[in-house]
Amino acid sequence: MADFCSQCGTELSFFNGKPLVCANQDEMFCSKCHDELYHMDNLERGRYLLEHGKPDHPEKMREFIVVHAERTLRKEKLEPPTRPCPGCGAQMELKLRDFRIGSYGDSLLGDRYDVDLYACPECGKVEMYTANFAAVKQALDRKAKKQAEEKAAAEADLQAMEKPVDREYTSYRPGRRSGEKPPWEK
Repeated sequence: MADFCSQCGTELSFFNGKPLVCANQDEMFCSKCHDELYHMDNLERGRYLLEHGKPDHPEKMREFIVVHAERTLRKEKLEPPTRPCPGCGAQMELKLRDFRIGSYGDSLLGDRYDVDLYACPECGKVEMYTANFAAVKQALDRKAKKQAEEKAAAEADLQAMEKPVDREYTSYRPGRRSGEKPPWEK
């Protein structure tokens, strides 16, 4: 099955298609269209492709653009996050949020990763951090707290079961009455 360029509709052979991410969807382009769109960011390419091209999954692209717009409106109300630069100590600025790194195409192994990209205005150092790390950290903290509570409850149950029972040990053997000693102990 042949692929087609998502912008101009040109049929692509197996080796001349070039992938680009447009609104978080992988799209294939001919060399000419790839060179035109390469300089745009993920969101710009998605908007442009919806307006001028023939994307493979337009509904998913529209959904991504709407969600991105809602996030942007919510984030405008908040102060942009900063981090201290490990190189010079100045405050690094958030340059790209939810930037996806990894391979193209549908992968079963999940070899994609979302990061936030920070840049230092003083020394030029660039750092990547897990996207929305504060939210991820809070979720991990909640999970660790729940696991600690479950572990404490399990330990309490074990301690309750380990209390010694006041009774004389006797083995059970068919035909012998309870409390009766075995023949070799008489």
